[in-house]
Amino acid sequence: MAAFFAVQIFCPKDKYSKGKPFAAAGLSIYGYLLYLYTIAFRPRYSSPQYELTLFWSYKRALNGSAYLWIEIILNYILFLPVGILVPILIRHGKRKGKKVFALTMLAGFFTSFTVELSQLILHRGLMEWDDLLGNVLGTFFGYGIYRILSQVSNVCRAYYHRLIKKR
Repeated sequence: MAAFFAVQIFCPKDKYSKGKPFAAAGLSIYGYLLYLYTIAFRPRYSSPQYELTLFWSYKRALNGSAYLWIEIILNYILFLPVGILVPILIRHGKRKGKKVFALTMLAGFFTSFTVELSQLILHRGLMEWDDLLGNVLGTFFGYGIYRILSQVSNVCRAYYHRLIKKR
């Protein structure tokens, strides 16, 4: 139901809206799953849990902590959908390149910051700067995937149009 409303609100019927309904639905589902994974299913602590030392998890991972390597990689993977879906949702004829990239990175940052702040306030999970960094990097890598897929799509579309013109 939330996905349906997101599609209706965020997807105007213009020539740039192709793919936006799927992106809006995908982001709605992603947001719900993100909430479940990062907040709802986390144990509640009696006091806020936080680690404010930047790169602490990377240092421990380099010293042999396999568990922290998994956590670091999962932080990247967790925000790939933001980097892929947000540009589809916000792209418009006048919004291209650097502006879409900047808005996508801001969306990733603010989403991650909201998650980390919620974990701190609700005493669920560990609020840490390393998670914020990993999530923003995940958004960056997701945006890279989006750009690659966009280029492949453009090449395929151009090839398809050439085939049709030859007939």
